[in-house]
Amino acid sequence: MRLFKPGAAYYYEFTTANPTTGAATDADSLPVATITKNGTDDGSSPTGWSSTLTVTKIDTGRYKITGTIPSGYAAGDQIQVSVAATCSTIAGKAVVDSFRIISASGYDAIIAGSADYFTAIVDLFGHAVISGTVADAVATPVSFITNLTSAVNDFYKNRILEFTSGPLAGQGREITSYNGSTKVIEVGEAFSQAPADEDTFRILGYIAP
Repeated sequence: MRLFKPGAAYYYEFTTANPTTGAATDADSLPVATITKNGTDDGSSPTGWSSTLTVTKIDTGRYKITGTIPSGYAAGDQIQVSVAATCSTIAGKAVVDSFRIISASGYDAIIAGSADYFTAIVDLFGHAVISGTVADAVATPVSFITNLTSAVNDFYKNRILEFTSGPLAGQGREITSYNGSTKVIEVGEAFSQAPADEDTFRILGYIAP
């Protein structure tokens, strides 16, 4: 997931194509980008961010969106960028980008790779934390059974799992899936080795329902 801080420059590219052949094709007119913040379109002037975004053609069927993250956006805000375009008289709209806002200090800590990295992640997702334990003697670096209690699939998805004991202590990865029946967690990037049975971890940003 991409992270931005308030006041940061924003840049994203997208393409348009002929709806019949799929070939790169210019839109009939300049596409329009719209920002949705926490589920609500942010398009009204003078404070709406959508009104200040610029869409520019780069090449045939290729465009860029540029702008500046508003200073009024706050850590934890979830942003989607959608584009409306008409190609060969057929109108369409799609979400082309999504990201979260993090505080300036948290963002700078992540970029610098400082010891405050996980503090910054908590700042992003919220300050609640849940603890867990590996319950898997044949765990792999990307998948293992846990003692977590939720029966809801993907309940912990997109949170950060950080080990607090064993040789992986201090290492963290984003959770990409969770099986509510088997309690198996999968992460998007492998840990440096498989965790051991009974190694402990914490999930940052857990928010109780």
